[in-house]
Amino acid sequence: VARAAWAAATSMRSMVARLRPLGGGGVALERGPGGLACLSFANPGKKNAFSGKMMAELHDVVGALEHDSAFADATVLFVKGTPDFFCAGADLGVLGGFSREEGLHMSELMQHSLERLRGLPMVSVAAINGGAVGGGTELALSCDLRVFQDGAVFQMVQTKLGLVPGWGGGSRLVQVVGRRAA
Repeated sequence: VARAAWAAATSMRSMVARLRPLGGGGVALERGPGGLACLSFANPGKKNAFSGKMMAELHDVVGALEHDSAFADATVLFVKGTPDFFCAGADLGVLGGFSREEGLHMSELMQHSLERLRGLPMVSVAAINGGAVGGGTELALSCDLRVFQDGAVFQMVQTKLGLVPGWGGGSRLVQVVGRRAA
């Protein structure tokens, strides 16, 4: 078991290193007043689709929320994109050159990051402006609560392409709305 855990951790570190130089955008973490914290992300012109760089930064930010003493007393985490859009999932233009194995490792990294986000001891709230599609829905489902702007779109477009949500969103959707509604 220890050998498998070590191999998984090594695989995660190498995937983070592989993703970090890919694409633009960014993920930021700020401490607000009282017990508030804010995780924000932006990828201008791409509806905040997560580039490889942003995936690596999300991994780092969740680690900071887990271990940085500056966030030890945070009770609420707001998760938000830009005022016009929450998140369009993965930036396929940046990640399209991945092999099948690399794609699997990227999905495992995002599943791991979003599961860790889900497990934080603070209440997390996704503020959904414009829309959450694809992996953006999976990110929103990793939060405890979701608040929608009037007219916001929430779509798992992967299913229209015959794909299974790759970041763990399918099982989270069932947990949130139940099997029948999912």
